[in-house]
Amino acid sequence: MRARVKSADLLRGWAIKSVFFAVLAMALLASANAGAQTHEELWNACEGHDDASSDIIISGCTALIDAGQEAPHDLGVALMNRCITYRDKGELDLALADCNKAIDLKPDYPAPYNARGNVYQDMRQYDRALADFDEAVRLEPDDELAWYNRALTYDSMGQYDRALEDFNQLIHLKPGDAAVVNDRGLVYGHERLWDRAIEDYDEAIRLNPKFTTAFFNRGLTYFNKGDLERATQDYDAAIRLDPTFYWAFYNRAALYAGKGDYLHALEDYNETIRISPTFADAFKDRGLAYSEMGQNDRAIADLDQAIALAPKLADAYFDRGLAYQRKDELDRALKDYDKAIELQPDHYKAFLNRGLVYASQGLPERAIEDYDRAIALNEGEPLALSDRCFARAVLSRLEEAMVDCERSLGLDPKNPLALGARALIRLKSGQYKLALADYDDGLNFESSDAYLLFGRGVAKRRLGDTEGGDTDIAEAQRLRANIAEICAGYGITP
Repeated sequence: MRARVKSADLLRGWAIKSVFFAVLAMALLASANAGAQTHEELWNACEGHDDASSDIIISGCTALIDAGQEAPHDLGVALMNRCITYRDKGELDLALADCNKAIDLKPDYPAPYNARGNVYQDMRQYDRALADFDEAVRLEPDDELAWYNRALTYDSMGQYDRALEDFNQLIHLKPGDAAVVNDRGLVYGHERLWDRAIEDYDEAIRLNPKFTTAFFNRGLTYFNKGDLERATQDYDAAIRLDPTFYWAFYNRAALYAGKGDYLHALEDYNETIRISPTFADAFKDRGLAYSEMGQNDRAIADLDQAIALAPKLADAYFDRGLAYQRKDELDRALKDYDKAIELQPDHYKAFLNRGLVYASQGLPERAIEDYDRAIALNEGEPLALSDRCFARAVLSRLEEAMVDCERSLGLDPKNPLALGARALIRLKSGQYKLALADYDDGLNFESSDAYLLFGRGVAKRRLGDTEGGDTDIAEAQRLRANIAEICAGYGITP
């Protein structure tokens, strides 16, 4: 998972009504309707008292705004609170309109600039967001929220040095605040300065030993460093502190899956989905785990659910295509790879796997077109090079094929696919001893590969070792009954 869990302590503690506005006078709002809300009740709603929902907050603020009886000072508060709530709902144009009006009414207060800056940040209009946070800092140099928001904006823009400067200033303003130290660690993480990030998470945990998010972030950082044991320990700690923190279950599941421990991964994915039943990525990744376990029907059911929850999730279509491919339902696999590419045109794995499907269907030219695209998107991918090598070898374009195989083996000398493809080139070129050596090397890494065994058997027979060749061919046919037919399509016959 690649997920950034932000501390809410600093940013969200301020959200509903700015402390920079004076306390409101609570006069009653005259009403002919005895059942109407009082002026105080409307303000309670607008301020989000008693865990009011977004709709209640908006309704209360709207009633106050439309009544036209508020002083400019108080009207600005209502507009800003409604701006913040519209932003929370993702209705950014409405939020922006309200924040603009609030600033027109009170241009000398920092709070509405902070609120509007956050709207601009959500709109990815970072320069405008920075301008608003700059103005908030100018109006109130000790405005902690403005420093925080500006730091986040610089972080979003990839200007990490400036983000760190603002977080350092914020730590000066709020010494001993675990949330701020934690969030500075996030910036170090984005710079891939893992040890500096861990130092900040250590300090955040020292300041607040029950800071779940800091344990989670430190676990993710250890994972990025390749220290899986410490990563697991921190995810365990986060879960102990908050058994409903589904991100920790989700990341721990990914860690287990990466180690091939799919049973423990499934347990954590199950818990993630129990806590967050609309989390599409959890269904997607559980589906992939099922597929890796050979349970492709269960995989497809999960991936169907992921797609229902997130119809534009390209990886869900890719993973479902893989499950269909493993079931030899190649037409369905092609449709899913097509969709993954439509949603994400730079999805090189989808091009690569679609090429494999075309190759399986006896369409090497179309396969090569997809391998070309995969290689253009990721030149350092040895699998795409080895697959294109093999397809070119099948077409007897042997010189081009050899270039691809050598490039692939230069990137990964232990790639059995490239060794098998180069063996095919040498077999077709009559270089039987060299072909035999490549098949031997490939089988050192994939001892039960039917294609490699069949090819080695052919190479042995052509070198006069009929008994040894027949033994390899028989074992290949035991592993895959139609391997002779498949290899005949490649130009390999005993």
